[in-house]
Amino acid sequence: MSSCTSCTAGQYCAETTLSVTVPCTQGHYCPTGSVLPLACPAGTYNTNTLSTSDSACTPCPAQYYCDEEGMVAFNTNKQCASGYIRTAGASSAHPIETLSSAANRKCPTGNYCSTGATSGTPCGNGKFQNSYAQSSCKSCPPGYYCSGTGLSTPTGDCLAGYTCFDSATTSSPT
Repeated sequence: MSSCTSCTAGQYCAETTLSVTVPCTQGHYCPTGSVLPLACPAGTYNTNTLSTSDSACTPCPAQYYCDEEGMVAFNTNKQCASGYIRTAGASSAHPIETLSSAANRKCPTGNYCSTGATSGTPCGNGKFQNSYAQSSCKSCPPGYYCSGTGLSTPTGDCLAGYTCFDSATTSSPT
């Protein structure tokens, strides 16, 4: 009586018999019984051989994206685009997930995001940003003032009898 056995985890069996086993390659993982190595998903990479599960696939580091399956390492030339926030596990330079996705999202209003940003930087005093996914803030327009940081709209109109120029920070400039 013969018994069936599965190919060992960390390896794959290239043939229907177990006589030829192949070590699982970098960028992949091989659970028990694998006929072919399984690629780590986009957003991850794997530098190890003989991996047995997808838990061996490391999320791409914050600031970078891993846009291919089966990556062996992340590419330092693949930084997220300006205007976007990246935490670990991003799979594209621009958002493809929803605005609330932690790994791949647009920079919020009141902030700007430089290339490779892991969080938004609040707009400074005299500036605001009313749009998502921006790499800079807008100067407060003449006739208005912007007091405080992280504003998504100007604070208000200048007081009667005062002239507020570009980037005013008070309603009654001197």
